[in-house]
Amino acid sequence: GRRPALILGSMLFALGGAVQTVATSAAILICGRLIAGVGCGVTSCAGPAYIAEVAPASIRGAMVGIYQSNVCLAIVAASVLNYYDHSMHDGWRWSLGVQIVVGAVTAIGLFF
Repeated sequence: GRRPALILGSMLFALGGAVQTVATSAAILICGRLIAGVGCGVTSCAGPAYIAEVAPASIRGAMVGIYQSNVCLAIVAASVLNYYDHSMHDGWRWSLGVQIVVGAVTAIGLFF
């Protein structure tokens, strides 16, 4: 089903974020981006499908719309975070490290 795919995608997203956060070279950073990108791709495909499967027919469209709105809000939040930590020495690590928290919370939450 979609739920295991969402759990796997979220775990890959968190793992990719961890690899990027501790990267000591461009190659390791790119590897982390690849892992997180696969996780993001899996969750972007499985997320709306899962919502469409579990939401009642009367609110299905609204739920998928809310999902897409949350994606847009996350992009804005990432931009705001990048604005505030761009002048820090390791600010980019903080920005990429947020993926660990988001991926882990989502993966754990899907078990309930």
